[in-house]
Amino acid sequence: MNAKLLKKIEELTLYLIEMEKDLARQQSLIEGQACEIKKLKKKMKVIYPRNYSWGDSF
Repeated sequence: MNAKLLKKIEELTLYLIEMEKDLARQQSLIEGQACEIKKLKKKMKVIYPRNYSWGDSF
């Protein structure tokens, strides 16, 4: 019984480590996308300065 529990703990620990790595990758991707959105908003403001009143709503 103890061997089964130990094996399950090991499996869950490895699963948790993989999930943490996946979360870190996702957070990095989100940060990159937020930066890209910021750049695109700046470009839109330059291209369409008169119509930029909607820019902050996105």
